[in-house]
Amino acid sequence: MPYFFGIKTPLTNIEDLAKALQELERCYIPIEVAVPDSLHVTVLYVGRRAPKNDVIYKISGELTKIGKIIFKITNKVELYPSTAKPRALVLKIDDRYGKLREARRILINILKQYNIPIEDRFIHDFNPHITLGRIRSKLTYRDAIEILENVSINIPEMTVEASYVELIDSTGGSYKVISRISTLPQTQDQDTL
Repeated sequence: MPYFFGIKTPLTNIEDLAKALQELERCYIPIEVAVPDSLHVTVLYVGRRAPKNDVIYKISGELTKIGKIIFKITNKVELYPSTAKPRALVLKIDDRYGKLREARRILINILKQYNIPIEDRFIHDFNPHITLGRIRSKLTYRDAIEILENVSINIPEMTVEASYVELIDSTGGSYKVISRISTLPQTQDQDTL
């Protein structure tokens, strides 16, 4: 079962994005378009072994030191991980305050402390994004460049203030939230609830 820590994309203009994704399906691009409700920013791909409750508790204590995770969803479309070897068409995320990177660093450190193997292939090269679709066949470099020149997603850029990170089970392509971890410090009122 593939598990990852992520932040669901709170797109207020989900209809516009859904239309843009439908347009991608009509193009001659070998792409499996994402379901709009499943759009998210992956903070860390864990792999087949989900962290247990004691690890989640430790993560929860550390993530509250971050506060709100602020980032911007741009309307810049890219091929991921690179134009030379594209595997996905993505929307670029601007992590200008470094909050996504900080959350990722905390997650990596704690999972390592608990000897939980991390299967994230890009462990040292974090490139936050929202996957719009997976490329289903090999493309030549020329094809990849042509896709980038012809694909545009007409949505406004949006700043997101997330107050949680979720542990998500993505078995079979459906996304099930296993745990929602707040990044906000608990107040005394919250402690008594």
